[in-house]
Amino acid sequence: MIRTVCAIFSIAAMAACASPVGMTRGAADRTDIALDDLSPETARQFMDAVAIESTGRIDPVFSPDGEQIAFTYRDTIRVVSTSDGTPVARWTGDELAEIAGVSLADIDIEIQQEPFQALLKFKGGALALPLVAGAEPVAASPREVPRMVRAMFPMNGYDRRENLSPDGRVFASLDGPDLAIRHVGRDEVRVLTAETNPARKWFHGNDIWEASGTIWASDSSTFIARLHDATQTPGIDIIDYLGDGDEHSVFAYWARAGEPLPRTELYAVNAQTGALTRLSPPGTINDHLFFIEWSPSNDAILAIQYARDLSRQDIFVIDIQTGAARTLVTRTEEQGWVKWPSGPQTIRHIPAGGYLLRSDEDGFFQYYRLSESGETIAQLTQGEVDVGEVIGFSPDGEWLYYTSPVSPQRPYDRIPHRVSLDGGAPQELSDQAGVHDATLSPDGRYLVSVHSDRNRASRTDLLSADGTFIATLAQTTLPETLNGLPLPEPFTVMAADGETMMHGTLMKPRGFDPARSYPVIHRVYGAMQSRVQRSGFWPEGLGYPGAEYSLMLNYLADAGYIVVTIDAPGSPGRGRAYNLAQQENWPGTTPDDYAAGLLELARSRPWMDTERIGIDGNSWGGYVALYSALERPDIYKTISISVPEIDLRDHVQWIEWQIGTPQDNPDIYANGNLANRIDELESDIMIVAGMSDVNVPISNTMKLLDGLAEAGKPYDLVIFPGTNHAHQGRGDRYAYAVERIRTFHDAHLKPED
Repeated sequence: MIRTVCAIFSIAAMAACASPVGMTRGAADRTDIALDDLSPETARQFMDAVAIESTGRIDPVFSPDGEQIAFTYRDTIRVVSTSDGTPVARWTGDELAEIAGVSLADIDIEIQQEPFQALLKFKGGALALPLVAGAEPVAASPREVPRMVRAMFPMNGYDRRENLSPDGRVFASLDGPDLAIRHVGRDEVRVLTAETNPARKWFHGNDIWEASGTIWASDSSTFIARLHDATQTPGIDIIDYLGDGDEHSVFAYWARAGEPLPRTELYAVNAQTGALTRLSPPGTINDHLFFIEWSPSNDAILAIQYARDLSRQDIFVIDIQTGAARTLVTRTEEQGWVKWPSGPQTIRHIPAGGYLLRSDEDGFFQYYRLSESGETIAQLTQGEVDVGEVIGFSPDGEWLYYTSPVSPQRPYDRIPHRVSLDGGAPQELSDQAGVHDATLSPDGRYLVSVHSDRNRASRTDLLSADGTFIATLAQTTLPETLNGLPLPEPFTVMAADGETMMHGTLMKPRGFDPARSYPVIHRVYGAMQSRVQRSGFWPEGLGYPGAEYSLMLNYLADAGYIVVTIDAPGSPGRGRAYNLAQQENWPGTTPDDYAAGLLELARSRPWMDTERIGIDGNSWGGYVALYSALERPDIYKTISISVPEIDLRDHVQWIEWQIGTPQDNPDIYANGNLANRIDELESDIMIVAGMSDVNVPISNTMKLLDGLAEAGKPYDLVIFPGTNHAHQGRGDRYAYAVERIRTFHDAHLKPED
C-alpha cells in the first residue's frame, strides 16, 4: 500500500513540507512598517512572515524493513540510516530538476513507503525514483487524484472528496445526494442509491468530530457509508447576498439547541456488487453515531454512539454481513465522563487481540486493555494526567506506544511513552518537554519524534524503541528573539478560589522595555472542548485548524501589546474535575478566574497596565469574552468578539454538552441570553461576524446589535457576506478582521499613540 506523506509544489513549499509554516523570511525588517492606518495587507504579510523557518520539522517515511528513513528537507530529498542517522542518499533541488527535466517549482514530490521511492510528478509525466544511492528514475503512473464530489458550503473546509480503496482501484464517491462508486481511470460513476428527499444525503466517512480509521476494509472489498437524515431538523436559513438574487438555502446538517437532531445510519457497501447492508445499533434520533474502525479480519466494525448530552456512551461491534450489533462497552457519567467526540480515538483494536479503551473513570483519561467481550483486563496507565494519542503497537504485540504528560505540573505536554500490554510501569521515552509528534517504524525498533515547546522551536530526533537517543535529524536554529519578538513566556497563576492552579502563556512586544507600561490583550475561549493556548512553539503550526489565531496573537504583540492566554477551570487536558468545573453553570466562575489570574500576573510584572486591558474571543470565546466584560467591568476596558454566541438557544446543539437542553434547563438558557444584559456593558465593543455562519447563526449578532441600539451603546462592526464561522476561509477577510481588531484596541487602549 502506498502511503503519501507530503506533496511539494515549489521550493518555498519544500520548507512548508518540513514545516507546516515554512514561510518566514524578512520578518526582522518588520520594524519599518507603520501601523498608524488600517492595513490588511500589512497584517497578512506579518502573519505570513512572523513564523520562523521551521527547519526542525520533517515528515519521516520509514522503509518497509525499518532500516532507513526518507524525508524532504528544504530543497532536498534525504535518506538516512535508522541505526545511527547517517546519510544513505540525497538529492538536491537542482538534481531533482535535472532528473525531471523541468523547474523544481513545477515538481510535486511524494514519498512512498511501499515501494520505497519518491514519486516526482510534473506536467506531462511522472518519474519514480528508488530511494537508494545511485538509483535511476523510471517512468511512473501517479495515482489519480480524488475528485471533490460535494461542496459543503457554508461549512468551509469540510468539502467531501472521493475516498480511494487500499488497492488503488476504486473510489468511494458521491453523485448529488447519492452514494456512488467510480473505478480509477474511468469517467463513469455507478450510482448506488436513489434519494428523492432533499433532507436525506449520503456520505462516506464520519462527521467532523470523532477520530476514526479508514472507511475501507484492508482487502478493499467493502467501505463504510453513512446516511444523514435531517428530515425532522428545522435547519438554519442561509441567504447568499453576494449572488445575482436572494438565493436562499436551509442548512440542516446539524440542529440548534433543543431541536431534533439529524439521524445517522451506517451501511457496509460491497465495492464489487454495490450491495448495501444496514448496520443497526440500537439508538434514537437523539443520538450521535460514528464509525470507528474495521476489525483486523474485515468482518466487523467498531462504532460509537453518544447520547445528545454526552451523558452516555455505547460502543458496538457490528457484523458487516448481517448488520447485527453487540454492545461491547457502555459508559455513563457515573462510570467516567463521556468525552467530547473529538481528540484521541476512544477505542481501537489491539493487534494481539482485544481492545484498547481511553476512559477517565478514575478522574483522568487513561488507557485500559479490554477482552474480546469488553471486560477490563488491566489499566495500563495511571496518574493525575490525561494520556494523549496512540503512536502504535509493537509488531510482537508486547508494547503500546502513546503520548502523555510526565507530571501534573506540565499537564499539556505530550511525551512519547510505552507500556507493556501485559502490565507494568510505563516508560518515558524522551527527556524533552513539550509536544511530540512521534512515528513508530514498521518493525517496531525505532521512533522518529518531532517536538517543540512554547518557548522552544522544533527538533526532530531519531530514537530506539526504548527511548535511547540515536541522532537529531533536523533542528530549527532559534535566535534569542523571534525575529525581534521575545519568546513566549509560560506561567502559572491561581484561580479565584486561591487554590486551583491555572496555566497560561504571555507574549511581549518587539523591543520590549520593562521600564515601560504596556496595554494588555487577553485572548479567551473558556469552553470545555478546547484550550486557548498552544503547547507547542507558537509561531509554528499553520497546518492545524485555528493556527491563524496564534499568528494573530503574534501580530497583536508586535503592535505593542502584552498578549495573555489562560486556560481556566472548565477547559480540557487536566482531568474530569477541571474539565467539568463549569458544567451546568457555564461560564460560571470563569470571569473571576480570569480576573484573579491577570491581577496576580500583573503584580509581579509592573509593565502590565491593568488600567488598559482588552479581551478578545472567537465563537464560544466571543460569548465568554462578552460575559466576562459584563461580569468584570473593573478589568476590561475593550472587548473584541468574533462570530460570537449571544442567545444560547440560537446556537448549534453542541452547547447542550455543557448546559443540557433548553427543555431541561430553560432558566439557564433564559439567563444566558446576553442581549438582555447589554445595558450593563461598560466596555467599548467590536463585533466580527459572517453572514453565512452555520455554527453561530448571524441572528446572534443581530440580537446583539439590537440590544446595543436599545441601550444607546456605540459599537464597531465588521460583517462578511457569504462567509461562515471561520471567516479566514475567504481570501484575506481574516487579515482584514485582524487589522480592524488591532485598530479598534489601539483607539481605546493606546490613545497617546
